[in-house]
Amino acid sequence: MRSKRMKYLSFKQKLLIIGVIPVMILGALIGYFSFNYAKDIVTNAQKEVIADTVYRIDVNLNMKVRYITESIRTATENKLAIELIDNYYSQSESLQLTYEMESYCEGMTRAFDAISSISVITGNHLLFYTGDEEMMVLNRSVVDDYYKNAKEKPEKVYWSNLRSSIFLDAEDKDSQVLTAYCAVRNEEGKVIGLFVVELRPDSFSNLLLENQKILSYQYTYIVDKNGQVICADRNGYPDCYDIVGQRFNEGTRRFLLDWNGDPYYACGQYNGLTGWKTFSIISVKNLFAESDTLRDFITWLVVGVIFFMLLAILMMYQSITRPLITLGRAMKTVQDENFELQLDIDRRDEIGQLNESFNYMVNKINHLIREVYQEKLAQKSAEIEALQAQINPHFLYNALDSINWMLIDRGEMDISEIIVSLGKLMQYCIDTDNALVPLNQEYQYIQDYLCIQKNRLEDRLQYKLEIEDPLGELLVPKLILQPLVENSIKHAIEPYQKSGLITIRSFMRENKINISVQDNGCGMTQEQLEKLQQSEKRGGSTGIGVMNVVRRLKLFYGEESELRIESVQGVGTNMTIVIPVTKEMKNAENRYFW
Repeated sequence: MRSKRMKYLSFKQKLLIIGVIPVMILGALIGYFSFNYAKDIVTNAQKEVIADTVYRIDVNLNMKVRYITESIRTATENKLAIELIDNYYSQSESLQLTYEMESYCEGMTRAFDAISSISVITGNHLLFYTGDEEMMVLNRSVVDDYYKNAKEKPEKVYWSNLRSSIFLDAEDKDSQVLTAYCAVRNEEGKVIGLFVVELRPDSFSNLLLENQKILSYQYTYIVDKNGQVICADRNGYPDCYDIVGQRFNEGTRRFLLDWNGDPYYACGQYNGLTGWKTFSIISVKNLFAESDTLRDFITWLVVGVIFFMLLAILMMYQSITRPLITLGRAMKTVQDENFELQLDIDRRDEIGQLNESFNYMVNKINHLIREVYQEKLAQKSAEIEALQAQINPHFLYNALDSINWMLIDRGEMDISEIIVSLGKLMQYCIDTDNALVPLNQEYQYIQDYLCIQKNRLEDRLQYKLEIEDPLGELLVPKLILQPLVENSIKHAIEPYQKSGLITIRSFMRENKINISVQDNGCGMTQEQLEKLQQSEKRGGSTGIGVMNVVRRLKLFYGEESELRIESVQGVGTNMTIVIPVTKEMKNAENRYFW
């Protein structure tokens, strides 16, 4: 059905369908896959940026925690803290020690702005405090938890989760702090107190803001071991903290999660010193915020490419159809019998070859028309000459018949036989009703002709006729053999005094009839034979009779027929007519026509 519809479309419409639709489909596919490929590349790169950011935050956190840890360990191992606690129990003067401790702690505070206060505790007594308040009341439950941990591993510096201050009467009782603490041991290794450093959680926000690459809409935060947010770089997504923490605890560092119907990408990092975790969360659509711009650019690019392809197809259409239109007009001119027309050939592509073939065809038609016209003129001229020279054939035949009976009465049987053969020849020749005759009749005519010639040449002429049984009823052109037999008598028998033999054979080879006229005359040299063959191919002078045979063969059978000439000097000449079998019934007796 579609193929039938295509038949009624113009070449322009077909070219647009074949050219534009595939280009549109191909452009859309290229644009779609290019956009998704670019989006995947950018998205993966942004994910790597987020992972790198989280990693660098954790590295900075490690550095900061390590420095504070080493400072606390140094303070606990310092004899100053041990002496301060020992003097308290011995009720000795401790003002100088307190002053020295203040100087040491002030140095720590200046080095780490995250420190809000430093305390030295022994038992449930606060011996030293760097805060602005006066001596405050300790939170016994918190201090007991710290002592319990410190006694298990006295040498370790502990980092707590977000929790209340160790002081019950702190100014902001609802505020939470981070605490780092370590046991103070005497020379015997006994735990005699605690060195406690409280840190402001918001001070760790600098770690989030100081990294080099932060994407728009990226939310980064640090949580303690209980999942409480220590600090964040902006107001984020508090409702998804639990989901992120749960997925991270399952062992997945990078993952996608669905929250409020939108996909989000999260990346986490565990800190081995504190047990804290750093997370960064971003909406998937914000991983490549410029995707809409890229999609619009690719869309317009594809539209532009399709537009220019359309222009290119239209230009190609013009370059193809213009010469075709010119060729069509030329063909109509030739239809009006103008065979002098020639197209300009200014291109070497297929259309140029088509124009060249058209010019060749017109020239060939013009040549054939002229040739046929000349042949018609020649035929008319021959007919006129024949009419001018014509005598009454029946009068001649009746006269020969009277002469024959006179010779019989006188007993001249040899001459009578010649007269009978001559009469048969005349009767065969004047019968113009059939241009094709059975091969047997053609053989009978040749036999009569040879009978007359033998009477003239006597023993110098010997002849033999052979024909395969199935070939006798097949139709051949009338008088096709006589010119060849006459040529053999003229060139092979008459010039010599010795006896000569002419053999006429008919046989089938490769589905073609072969009729050969062979003599045992002097033959021809190779040079004479080649000259004769070339003259035959060019239609030159090879003898009127022989050329008549060639022309008649071409008229009846076309290029598949031929006259083969073979000759060996001193051996003889063989001329063979080759006619193709067409298997076409030509008369009522079911004879084949060749």
